[in-house]
Amino acid sequence: MSHCRGSKNLLKAVSLSGLLCLMPRVALADAGVPMLIVMMPTMAASLLPIILIEAYILKSRLNLTTKSAISSSALANIFSTFVGVPFTWLVLVIAEHSSGSNSGFYKVDTLSDIFSVAILQAPWLPPLQDSSHFWMVPIAMLVLLVPFFFISWYAEYRVIRKINPALDPAAIKAAARTANLVTYALLALYPVWLYTVKY
Repeated sequence: MSHCRGSKNLLKAVSLSGLLCLMPRVALADAGVPMLIVMMPTMAASLLPIILIEAYILKSRLNLTTKSAISSSALANIFSTFVGVPFTWLVLVIAEHSSGSNSGFYKVDTLSDIFSVAILQAPWLPPLQDSSHFWMVPIAMLVLLVPFFFISWYAEYRVIRKINPALDPAAIKAAARTANLVTYALLALYPVWLYTVKY
């Protein structure tokens, strides 16, 4: 019963993520697009495979038992996904609002303009009322994966080190970096696919 409920919740999370990403004009046309709402369902739905992939890397790099690797990966990823990522997004939103970058669309006449908009307005996109601006959603996702990677690396390093105090901190840091490079590269495939299919 609980397994069935969990499967339904996972399906709902994936569906919600897809709807928000594919139809931002419907879901968030008036208030803009807080990208955490768009990205979090996908990251949460990907949590189990990410835990397993990173556990495999931690086991091989740190010589952990399978049980220890899975528990370390699970705790580290739960913390980074539900604490580290939202905190980082909030800091980025505050920075965006404080700098006035959220005041409206910038011109997007050149490739340089496009990258400027994607970087400056990625945390909370302005209202997407013109179909010519919908490319900003997958681009913003890719941009945000960069700071999310760094906070996840740091947060997971701290959690794994706390769980395994006997391990070499430098080895933990290197293993956490490798694990996050792999899983964030996989996460980046989704916005790339979304951009390719939709645009």
